[in-house]
Amino acid sequence: MSETILFFSSYLPSPAGKCGFDNNNFMDNKSSEARETLMANLVSAKDKLDEIAQKTLKLVQENKKTNDSFEQVKGRANKLKPEMLAMDIKTLEEEHADLLSDKAGESEFWECLKDQIEQVKGLSYVLKCDCGEEYKVEVNL
Repeated sequence: MSETILFFSSYLPSPAGKCGFDNNNFMDNKSSEARETLMANLVSAKDKLDEIAQKTLKLVQENKKTNDSFEQVKGRANKLKPEMLAMDIKTLEEEHADLLSDKAGESEFWECLKDQIEQVKGLSYVLKCDCGEEYKVEVNL
């Protein structure tokens, strides 16, 4: 009940020049709300700043990886013969395709040769000499 009296007493007319409610109490509530709002904004800003710092660190790491990769490619390019550096990409791609097809053709050739050797291994022939002797001729690999 005393709280109710205090509440109503703050709205009772006051002596000359003063408001009918307690200014200090009102200002304390307003400043408390403002302080809470400012603290919430401060926490939010700190969180955003931390997020930006993390993104910046990630970006710096990605840039370093990219630069390292670029330097590796640049180092490999410096090792190439000047004739190859002078060639355009399309010509190099054609050369690469030709080399791959040559390799495929070489593999096919070796497979065919192995098959022919297997066929020759199975060959045998019996020769009859005029003297009556028989000779067996075989491929022995």
